[in-house]
Amino acid sequence: MGNNAIILIVILSNFLKTVRVEITLMSDNLEEKYLKALQLEKQVFGVPHSIVANTLNRLGAIYDQQQNYELAEQHYRQSLEMSTQLFGEEDPNTTIIQCNYQSFLNERQQNNQG
Repeated sequence: MGNNAIILIVILSNFLKTVRVEITLMSDNLEEKYLKALQLEKQVFGVPHSIVANTLNRLGAIYDQQQNYELAEQHYRQSLEMSTQLFGEEDPNTTIIQCNYQSFLNERQQNNQG
């Protein structure tokens, strides 16, 4: 392997380490950013609104990832109720939110049984 290839490998390795650190930092601040966004969205758009419903859905996923299952379920449920109220059960956005919520519930059930 030539010197250029070794240099390229070192550069790529350092780059990937930097990206991993940035992703970790971003995910640490993600909950805070979405909570701020939710507050602003409610002020600007009011409730119910599709943007608010999508942010609630994302917060549900964040809380699920953090293993804060009570808050995850609360946000998924609010998101689903709002989307259903706005668009009905057959709407594609409502269907996505329903799938996310159902997947969350299925995982919780499997974890409780196992």
